[in-house]
Amino acid sequence: MEEIREEIRKAKQADPEVRRTMLAEDHNCAETVVLLGNERYGLGLSDDAFRLLSGFGGGMCVGKTCGAVTGAIAVLGKLAVKDRAHRTENWHELVEGLFAAMNEAFGATDCDDIVPLYRTEEERCCATVDLALEVLDDYLREQGLIGPDGHGASEG
Repeated sequence: MEEIREEIRKAKQADPEVRRTMLAEDHNCAETVVLLGNERYGLGLSDDAFRLLSGFGGGMCVGKTCGAVTGAIAVLGKLAVKDRAHRTENWHELVEGLFAAMNEAFGATDCDDIVPLYRTEEERCCATVDLALEVLDDYLREQGLIGPDGHGASEG
């Protein structure tokens, strides 16, 4: 399994938008997922909302849950929670499902486990963010939270 992930990482160059946001604009993984989620899904976040995720990069700066995963959960929250998380039907199941999808895609959810498989000096964690955004996009569609055009299902 690790050999397969290594081949995928080497073969795939990250999406240009991921590279722009992470490398040229110098955002961390969690910030990048939220910034690109805002662009892709029309979340309506302010230009500086990414700062809320600053401490989640690098697995909350201590190698724990990957910032791309926590950023994806933040995007899920913006799309699924209308009032309060504890008042949102199936909220725990939605988060558990996304977390499981990320774990299946990466083989782990902790930064310390993902970094050796996906991070490079040149591209930093672009491959991780790219894969997390793909998983998020698929999951949001499966849950009916975005339509085929990538916008909110009710807008679509």
